[in-house]
Amino acid sequence: MSTLMRPNAALTAPSPQCQTCVYLMPSESSRTGLRCGHQYFNSPVLMRKFLQMKHFPEVKPMNACESWQASDQSSANDPS
Repeated sequence: MSTLMRPNAALTAPSPQCQTCVYLMPSESSRTGLRCGHQYFNSPVLMRKFLQMKHFPEVKPMNACESWQASDQSSANDPS
């Protein structure tokens, strides 16, 4: 019966937390090791390389904000 439950579990969306957000960026300069990349990914491509990581807010893995979007983890879950 547990095998019937697993396919349904894959269809559920991840919980709204920074660790599952598409905007999450790893950062060695952050105390938590993470920064929010919402501003980065929504800025023009030419401007991205001029901004230092200190311009992006530090986040904790379990936090979430109104800009949260689920990261596409379907390719990581596919066996192929």
